[in-house]
Amino acid sequence: MIIGHLLGYLLAFPNGMERHEHLAAVGHGSFRLVGLLALAMGGVSLVALGARTLRNDSAVPLRGAALRLGWFQVPGFLLLELVERHLDLAATLADLGVLMGLLMQVVVALAIAFLLRAFVRAVQVVAALLRRGRPRGPLIRPHAPTDILRAEADLFVGTRRRAPPAPLPS
Repeated sequence: MIIGHLLGYLLAFPNGMERHEHLAAVGHGSFRLVGLLALAMGGVSLVALGARTLRNDSAVPLRGAALRLGWFQVPGFLLLELVERHLDLAATLADLGVLMGLLMQVVVALAIAFLLRAFVRAVQVVAALLRRGRPRGPLIRPHAPTDILRAEADLFVGTRRRAPPAPLPS
């Protein structure tokens, strides 16, 4: 809903100063708080969807997801704009930002449905890879030599003999 809101107002008021003045005039003072809450809820929703995907391993139908998102986003956006304008329906529907925002809610719902479908597919692929496990290569076994060397004098053939080190003077 917040993304559609941003896009709607960006399209309706391309000039940044004009957009800022309009948003301040119609009561968008709490927009940062709403944006942070929406970001947190989006993260929680992705975790829940990932967990549900791991449990059910079902796909997200694009049309159904887009319709459900649209059914929540469009009325939610309109209600938010009505509250910001003290429930004045005529003033709300006369605002170009609101009209563009309503249109963007539909576009964003479809885009998010595509992204959710891709997210679910990625979770399914990763889960399948983890379930399969890593392929095992041949085990490396320690090799013990078959010829044990004898601790005899012939081991020192060809080396110079030397005496043990002398003790250090005290």
